[in-house]
Amino acid sequence: MGLLAKVAGKGAVLSLDSINRIKEFGGNNDVIQGVIFIAQGAENVGALGEELSGMMVHVGTVVVLPYDRFLVLLPKAVDWDLIVHRISMSLPLKALVRFVSHNSEEAIKRVQAYY
Repeated sequence: MGLLAKVAGKGAVLSLDSINRIKEFGGNNDVIQGVIFIAQGAENVGALGEELSGMMVHVGTVVVLPYDRFLVLLPKAVDWDLIVHRISMSLPLKALVRFVSHNSEEAIKRVQAYY
């Protein structure tokens, strides 16, 4: 099974809360860097989300998605390679896809494709 088959959408629609969080972040940033992570063998995904949010509190925003996935939104000034490396080394998370968007609507479309 290819990577796209593993991460491709499961037919769900983004929640209103997720859309609002992306729009809020996009309203404060002219360029949005996004990374979708998936939990790898974590027993308590809720605690994992809290820990990830704590790591990102001064850097970006974390949006919890279904299917043990997390969306990390970063402003353009942040080195996303460094952030992805540190998250992957610190938490049982694997980066599935990264994207750059110039507005929140584009970011929502990109996230929806992997949701």
